[in-house]
Amino acid sequence: MPVTGRGDRQFSKTAVALDEKPAAGGRAHAEASRNHVLKIMHVTNSMALGGTEKVVLKLATGLTEGFDHHVCCVRSCDLNLVQRWLRPEQFTALELPRSRFAVFVPQLVRAIRSYRPHIVHSRNWGAIEAVVAARIARVPVVIHSEHGYDVDGLQETPLRQRWMRRIVCSAADAVFTVSRELRDFHAMQAGVRPERIRVLYNGVDTQSFAPKPHVRARVREEHGIGPGELVVGAVGRMVPIKDYETLIRAAGVLYKANLPFKLVLVGDGPELPRLIALAESLPGVRACLLPLGRRDDIPDLLAAMDVFVQTSLREGMSNTLLEAMSAGLPAVVTCVGGNPEIVEEEKNGWLFRPGDVGNLSQILHRLAADCDLRSRAGEAGRRHVQEKFSHKKMLENYRALYIELAKKRNTYPTIDQAKATVRPWGDGLA
Repeated sequence: MPVTGRGDRQFSKTAVALDEKPAAGGRAHAEASRNHVLKIMHVTNSMALGGTEKVVLKLATGLTEGFDHHVCCVRSCDLNLVQRWLRPEQFTALELPRSRFAVFVPQLVRAIRSYRPHIVHSRNWGAIEAVVAARIARVPVVIHSEHGYDVDGLQETPLRQRWMRRIVCSAADAVFTVSRELRDFHAMQAGVRPERIRVLYNGVDTQSFAPKPHVRARVREEHGIGPGELVVGAVGRMVPIKDYETLIRAAGVLYKANLPFKLVLVGDGPELPRLIALAESLPGVRACLLPLGRRDDIPDLLAAMDVFVQTSLREGMSNTLLEAMSAGLPAVVTCVGGNPEIVEEEKNGWLFRPGDVGNLSQILHRLAADCDLRSRAGEAGRRHVQEKFSHKKMLENYRALYIELAKKRNTYPTIDQAKATVRPWGDGLA
């Protein structure tokens, strides 16, 4: 890694002091212009196998010709994941300590000047200080985006966060979210008009996430799933905001109705032991529950499912929902966040109120009894994702945004000559 260690420890030899001349217009920018390359630094709070991190890695490995990407992780990171998808020179791990009140702008300024980007793109609250740092470093273009809610997002937003978001809306060249609902929420938090915040939808690889009949049979056999059993599946972090308790309790209703089913939970997190204990307390549910933990074969597991369920209390633009629909699964999700922007009622899925165990169990019971209904909804969902939420479309939208802002700032005068194309995304980030 070019930059590793806590704080400034083992910092890159190319890092410069805060009072040095800014990089804008310097040698690195001139070299990049001659090579027709836009240099983009993505700043994230962490790098683990989550939805936001997937988007960053898809951009860094998919939007390549005409672009150079560097990922700066402020705090925790999964080095195995990063080293699998990025070259060592493409990644900086600052490993800064977690603190509610610490300010890390100086460290971020040094990291930014070390790479000398044309564009700094920060994501979510954990990396929001990069906007201020990029302005201090005089980076030509600064972008901030919000991709969802915090794990503790059920709590009231502190006043200091609202102030900071308002500052960012003024300081950044562009601010966007991944759903209209999330845009309206952050506009309210920042006290700005929603029109000031753009919306760029996420996208998934519709080739990797696709119906796979041959895989379906194998995976179901491996997990002891009978041919007549309905497989209800959920994928995500086991945290309170995902409200898997509602799904466990709905499973209890299905068991009482003598419905043959398996409930597959894919993912890990602090809530998992409590959810397993809840399943054990409900008659028959534990025997139907398959808690698989964190897995790398998500496309195969989705292929083995019959229905995808998401019980979240809040959502941004759910990558797992898009993946499940791309895999041809009917979606049964809460009517929160970006879900209603993806799921069309009675066409490709069903919406229910958060915490409504009764309605969720009724929908699942109906789907269990009607295989044709499941097939029609799954096919419609896949077509919807292919048309509006594909990986290729997402990359094209990001490409257009980066080039638009670069032209606006005159930071890359030869951008018209850049052959910025997108490369098909593989299935490694399942």
